[in-house]
Amino acid sequence: MQSLFKAQSAERPVPPAPAAREPAAYTWFGCDLVTGAIVEELPFVASGPLQRIIGTYTSASGSIALPDCPPNWAQATDPMRTMLVCIRRSDEVVMWAGMVLARTGGSAETVELSLVTLEAYYDRRFVVDRVYPTPTAAGQIM
Repeated sequence: MQSLFKAQSAERPVPPAPAAREPAAYTWFGCDLVTGAIVEELPFVASGPLQRIIGTYTSASGSIALPDCPPNWAQATDPMRTMLVCIRRSDEVVMWAGMVLARTGGSAETVELSLVTLEAYYDRRFVVDRVYPTPTAAGQIM
């Protein structure tokens, strides 16, 4: 068995391991939730991994160091009015976006932010019951 493995491995050389790459560089933007306009670029640091799950919302938290903040940081992190968008610098792809739920701090050197993906908006909406006077096919209702 070992001789068979040696014979097969001799035919196919093992490729060298890829060189270690630098971690991806990301840019965070504070954006208006309604218009999507960029308010400010922020030095946000997420405290955990960013996740997207189909059909539900996910949350994240992190902080912003106030000494490194631009002057409009408060407007860019206004709870329930703004969202933070994470963009990969190399190809400008949006990696994650979350609405600002809460902002704490401001008197210390850091501001803590709680974020939730935009799917949380739909979790707060309810569809009322409708009564149709005549029997109607479900396909027509949709």
